[in-house]
Amino acid sequence: VDVRTIYRDMQALSEMNIPVVSYPGTEGGYEILDNYFVEPIMFNKDEVFALLLSKKIIDIIHIPGYSAFANSAFLKIENIVSECFKKDFEDVQKKIVFDIKSNDINIENTYVFDMIKQALKYKFKMKVTYNENNSTNLIEQIILPYGIVFEDGIWYIVAFSELNNEKIHLSIERIE
Repeated sequence: VDVRTIYRDMQALSEMNIPVVSYPGTEGGYEILDNYFVEPIMFNKDEVFALLLSKKIIDIIHIPGYSAFANSAFLKIENIVSECFKKDFEDVQKKIVFDIKSNDINIENTYVFDMIKQALKYKFKMKVTYNENNSTNLIEQIILPYGIVFEDGIWYIVAFSELNNEKIHLSIERIE
């Protein structure tokens, strides 16, 4: 394998809090501590079915910053189920439809989405500039985000507005 692959794998193990020891030098390398143990996670068939079914929604909505991780998790789950289960699942999931209002849900402004997630995580206020009612009139204000909402194909930020002194909903796509 390529050296970069090793570094990416070591980074992935580190992010999963798996204790990795590195040995420097030409004879060096990496190893996982001998006494480290990962307890197996057991799902029943209905739990696996529900998780894999939720993939259909993730594929439609595209959640910035999370879709790749969700798809990675789904791939891991798909690789551990039997071929018989896969066939049963595929037969049923074809008959389940999620009617999402918009066909083009990919959010363009992933930077703003990431900033909102950070503000939510750390309870930060944000200074935002957005266009009001799709006009050229830009409004700047300070908000305290409460959450992110997906409604009818549009991502919104729900926040307290210091300018209006009330709760507001802003389309994330309208934030400059």
